[in-house]
Amino acid sequence: MGNSRYSREDGRELALLQHISSLPHVETSLPGNPEAVLAKIDRFARDQAHLIHIGPEKGAVMTFLIAERKPKIMVELGGYVGYSTILFGDAVRRPGGKHYFSLEIDPVNAAIASLLIDLAGLKDFINLLVASAHLSLAR
Repeated sequence: MGNSRYSREDGRELALLQHISSLPHVETSLPGNPEAVLAKIDRFARDQAHLIHIGPEKGAVMTFLIAERKPKIMVELGGYVGYSTILFGDAVRRPGGKHYFSLEIDPVNAAIASLLIDLAGLKDFINLLVASAHLSLAR
Protein backbone atom coordinates (compact mmCIF):
# COMPACT_ATOMS: atom_id res chain seq x y z
CA MET A 1 0.00 0.00 0.00
CA GLY A 2 2.72 2.48 -0.99
CA ASN A 3 2.10 6.14 -1.64
CA SER A 4 3.57 6.17 -5.14
CA ARG A 5 0.38 5.10 -6.91
CA TYR A 6 -3.24 5.45 -5.87
CA SER A 7 -6.19 3.42 -7.01
CA ARG A 8 -9.80 3.71 -5.99
CA GLU A 9 -9.75 0.05 -5.08
CA ASP A 10 -6.40 -0.39 -3.36
CA GLY A 11 -7.99 -1.00 0.04
CA ARG A 12 -6.61 1.98 1.94
CA GLU A 13 -10.07 3.04 3.12
CA LEU A 14 -10.69 -0.37 4.66
CA ALA A 15 -7.13 -0.33 6.02
CA LEU A 16 -8.01 2.94 7.77
CA LEU A 17 -11.00 1.35 9.47
CA GLN A 18 -8.98 -1.72 10.46
CA HIS A 19 -6.23 0.52 11.81
CA ILE A 20 -8.56 2.62 13.95
CA SER A 21 -10.43 -0.46 15.17
CA SER A 22 -7.18 -2.08 16.28
CA LEU A 23 -5.82 0.90 18.22
CA PRO A 24 -5.17 0.27 21.90
CA HIS A 25 -7.82 1.85 24.12
CA VAL A 26 -10.06 2.65 21.11
CA GLU A 27 -13.12 1.91 23.24
CA THR A 28 -12.15 4.47 25.87
CA SER A 29 -10.26 7.25 24.08
CA LEU A 30 -12.23 7.75 20.86
CA PRO A 31 -15.98 7.33 21.47
CA GLY A 32 -17.74 10.68 21.48
CA ASN A 33 -14.52 12.55 20.72
CA PRO A 34 -14.58 13.94 17.15
CA GLU A 35 -11.17 15.62 17.51
CA ALA A 36 -9.50 12.38 18.58
CA VAL A 37 -11.07 10.41 15.71
CA LEU A 38 -9.92 13.06 13.22
CA ALA A 39 -6.40 13.01 14.68
CA LYS A 40 -6.21 9.23 14.17
CA ILE A 41 -7.38 9.59 10.56
CA ASP A 42 -4.81 12.33 9.94
CA ARG A 43 -2.02 10.22 11.43
CA PHE A 44 -3.02 7.22 9.29
CA ALA A 45 -3.10 9.39 6.14
CA ARG A 46 0.30 10.87 6.96
CA ASP A 47 2.10 7.71 8.12
CA GLN A 48 0.47 4.77 6.33
CA ALA A 49 -1.62 5.54 3.25
CA HIS A 50 -2.65 8.73 1.53
CA LEU A 51 -6.36 9.45 1.82
CA ILE A 52 -8.35 11.83 -0.33
CA HIS A 53 -9.63 13.87 2.59
CA ILE A 54 -9.72 17.57 3.35
CA GLY A 55 -7.10 17.40 6.11
CA PRO A 56 -6.46 19.75 9.00
CA GLU A 57 -5.26 22.84 7.08
CA LYS A 58 -8.18 23.16 4.65
CA GLY A 59 -10.49 21.85 7.34
CA ALA A 60 -9.53 24.75 9.62
CA VAL A 61 -10.56 27.25 6.94
CA MET A 62 -13.92 25.56 6.52
CA THR A 63 -14.61 25.23 10.24
CA PHE A 64 -13.78 28.94 10.64
CA LEU A 65 -16.38 29.76 7.98
CA ILE A 66 -18.92 27.46 9.62
CA ALA A 67 -18.32 29.09 13.02
CA GLU A 68 -18.64 32.53 11.47
CA ARG A 69 -21.85 31.84 9.55
CA LYS A 70 -23.48 29.35 11.95
CA PRO A 71 -25.60 27.41 9.45
CA LYS A 72 -28.57 25.56 10.89
CA ILE A 73 -28.46 22.89 8.19
CA MET A 74 -25.54 21.87 5.99
CA VAL A 75 -25.31 19.45 3.06
CA GLU A 76 -22.05 17.83 1.97
CA LEU A 77 -21.64 16.22 -1.43
CA GLY A 78 -19.16 13.36 -1.15
CA GLY A 79 -18.49 12.26 2.40
CA TYR A 80 -15.74 9.78 1.43
CA VAL A 81 -14.71 8.04 4.69
CA GLY A 82 -16.28 10.63 6.98
CA TYR A 83 -13.41 12.96 7.82
CA SER A 84 -15.06 16.14 6.55
CA THR A 85 -18.42 14.86 7.73
CA ILE A 86 -17.15 14.54 11.30
CA LEU A 87 -15.22 17.82 11.17
CA PHE A 88 -17.97 19.92 9.60
CA GLY A 89 -20.84 18.15 11.36
CA ASP A 90 -19.26 18.87 14.74
CA ALA A 91 -18.65 22.50 13.70
CA VAL A 92 -22.30 22.92 12.67
CA ARG A 93 -23.57 21.26 15.87
CA ARG A 94 -21.49 23.33 18.33
CA PRO A 95 -23.24 26.69 17.87
CA GLY A 96 -26.69 25.08 17.77
CA GLY A 97 -27.03 23.83 14.20
CA LYS A 98 -29.96 21.52 13.61
CA HIS A 99 -28.72 18.92 11.12
CA TYR A 100 -25.92 17.83 8.82
CA PHE A 101 -26.47 15.76 5.68
CA SER A 102 -23.63 13.91 3.99
CA LEU A 103 -24.20 12.36 0.57
CA GLU A 104 -21.87 9.54 -0.49
CA ILE A 105 -22.31 7.43 -3.61
CA ASP A 106 -19.87 4.62 -2.72
CA PRO A 107 -21.48 2.15 -0.28
CA VAL A 108 -18.13 0.91 1.08
CA ASN A 109 -16.92 4.42 1.84
CA ALA A 110 -20.33 5.24 3.32
CA ALA A 111 -20.14 2.20 5.61
CA ILE A 112 -16.68 3.25 6.80
CA ALA A 113 -17.89 6.82 7.29
CA SER A 114 -20.92 5.61 9.22
CA LEU A 115 -18.79 3.64 11.66
CA LEU A 116 -16.39 6.55 12.18
CA ILE A 117 -19.27 9.04 12.59
CA ASP A 118 -20.76 6.76 15.24
CA LEU A 119 -17.38 6.45 16.98
CA ALA A 120 -17.08 10.26 17.01
CA GLY A 121 -20.47 10.51 18.72
CA LEU A 122 -22.25 12.29 15.87
CA LYS A 123 -24.61 9.57 14.67
CA ASP A 124 -27.70 11.36 16.02
CA PHE A 125 -26.77 14.66 14.36
CA ILE A 126 -25.50 13.51 10.95
CA ASN A 127 -27.68 11.88 8.32
CA LEU A 128 -25.53 9.90 5.87
CA LEU A 129 -27.33 9.18 2.60
CA VAL A 130 -25.93 6.54 0.26
CA ALA A 131 -26.84 7.25 -3.36
CA SER A 132 -25.90 9.62 -6.13
CA ALA A 133 -26.35 13.25 -5.14
CA HIS A 134 -29.29 13.91 -7.47
CA LEU A 135 -31.26 11.03 -5.91
CA SER A 136 -30.33 11.96 -2.33
CA LEU A 137 -31.21 15.63 -2.88
CA ALA A 138 -34.56 14.65 -4.36
CA ARG A 139 -35.36 12.76 -1.14
